[in-house]
Amino acid sequence: MTMPESTDPRDPRDPDRPIDPDRPAGTDRPADSDDTIIVGGGAGPRRDDAAELTGPDDHLMPENRTVPHEGTSPGSDIELVASEPVADEPVAGEPVARESEQLRVVPVEPYYADFPEQDTPEEIAEEAAKRPRPERLKRAAVVGARVVTGTVGVLLAAAVVTAAALVPLPSYTAEPASLQVTPVETGQQLICPGSVLALSESADTAASATTSLGDVAVVSGSTSGTLTDTALPSSDASSGGTEAAPQLLTAEADPSADQPLLLAGAQSQVIRADEFFGLAATSCAVPSADSWLVGGATTTGRSTLITLSNPSTVAADVDLEIYSEIGAISAPGLTEISVAPGAQRVLSLAGFAPQAASPVVHVRSEGGLVVASLQQTTTRGIEAGGLDLVGASAEPSATTVIPGVTIGGSEAVASRLGSEGFEDLTPALRIFNPAAEAVEARVAVQLEGGTAEPANFEVEVAGGVVVDFPIDDLTDGNYSITVESDTPVVAGARAAAVGSAQVGGRADFAWFASAAQLLDDALVSVPRSVGAALNLANPTGDEITVAITAIAGSASAGTQGATRRATVPANGSAVLPAEAGATYQLADFTALHVSVSAAVDGGVAGYPVVPTPEASAPITIYP
Repeated sequence: MTMPESTDPRDPRDPDRPIDPDRPAGTDRPADSDDTIIVGGGAGPRRDDAAELTGPDDHLMPENRTVPHEGTSPGSDIELVASEPVADEPVAGEPVARESEQLRVVPVEPYYADFPEQDTPEEIAEEAAKRPRPERLKRAAVVGARVVTGTVGVLLAAAVVTAAALVPLPSYTAEPASLQVTPVETGQQLICPGSVLALSESADTAASATTSLGDVAVVSGSTSGTLTDTALPSSDASSGGTEAAPQLLTAEADPSADQPLLLAGAQSQVIRADEFFGLAATSCAVPSADSWLVGGATTTGRSTLITLSNPSTVAADVDLEIYSEIGAISAPGLTEISVAPGAQRVLSLAGFAPQAASPVVHVRSEGGLVVASLQQTTTRGIEAGGLDLVGASAEPSATTVIPGVTIGGSEAVASRLGSEGFEDLTPALRIFNPAAEAVEARVAVQLEGGTAEPANFEVEVAGGVVVDFPIDDLTDGNYSITVESDTPVVAGARAAAVGSAQVGGRADFAWFASAAQLLDDALVSVPRSVGAALNLANPTGDEITVAITAIAGSASAGTQGATRRATVPANGSAVLPAEAGATYQLADFTALHVSVSAAVDGGVAGYPVVPTPEASAPITIYP
């Protein structure tokens, strides 16, 4: 017997299809079929030797009898039972059973109930997806091989690079073609500031109009070449072309000389008049585009002038920055001050900073270079109280050295300090802090040539202001003052002297500028008609020996060419007598700060020795 294909989506042969006990038997089979389809369990096992059924009724059993199907066992999935008569209408084309022998289907446990539980189609599909496909296995094998190959390649490349780095490569060096050339010396120039000036009292002249207070004495010397002395042709003091005008020193180079050209000069002036009294001495300076002036005052009885000398052939445009105990000074006319070629400008400091007790002036120029200086005169009531010329100090530095601060007649000075207006006779240290923040300064005051330990103290200087610190209890002698700070500062010192009865016991003062460090040979000139000394400060930790030679141009012909040696202790100082009017060459040292101090009865002065410009140093030229 052949089972036909079912048109029901849920195939009755499907063991998972639910059995409907209320559906009449045989409703799913075709009308022309003689096979009986038992709904709900399938055909079940079939015996090949079963008796063939014939006739439409042979396969039915009598009513109320249950006969197991041949080949089945108890527990099979169907039982044939005699049912009660039913009134169902026969289906067309289907044999009709007798009423007493109608077939009723009773569901029993399927024959496959004891079979292992089968997976659902969804689980089967999921399991199949998990199993790697052959092509995926092949692809994974190819990728794995590539990864291994790439890793091996990277390791081999790294090994090659490492080996190349460890193996020294051949090096080749070639010296570029060069030529060392020593420029031809074209000479050197210095400017001496000229006579001390006084403000004019004429009613028909401007307040800044000035007049000179006499001629000056100039001393100069050079190591070679021809030396000339020329007065600047123009000055606001109406002294142009005279002995009172600023003096231009020029030394022409000598090509046959066996040593570099060095030039030095100094000027001095002693004034003993009713309105003005004192010694003014300073060095002749190299023109510069930047300089600092520490000194002066514009308080009652103190007058300070700024002089600007331009020895060049082009005009100079000068800007001034003025600071005092109250900070930076703002005033009209401080910028774009024009100084004509070969001319001297004179400006009153009081016109910019009236009643300034502690001024510092920063001078900057463009175009022509200038030599700037201060001139201060003091009057106490009707008594002349001294005068001075103040040259440029060293630029701001964390270590500032002021050698040669001279204290003379200290007992007489002390006796005058109690009088009104004499407070500024007290020795003092002036410090300006250009930074915005306050700075702690460590000060050491050491007697030159002595063995006593220096006096040390610390001071604080606010940012952008100038402070004067009194230095008390100094006995007569020359002192070296060192200022160390965490940030650069500018400093200078003031000292005073009181004359004998021969000069009326009048007082003078001097401003001592800080000295730049000398690292090579230098030349220094000493003023005429004064008692003078060379002050040497050693900033190194080793003892220094310096050779001092009087050169041509010295006042005493008998000392020309004579050399003496002086020893300066480590971190110490020395003072050596100097001959008035002489010019000395300093050589054979590693580093020094040097100044000249000068004194007369009732007068004191001093100035630093500046390094020689290195315009003729050899240079290397590469094509």
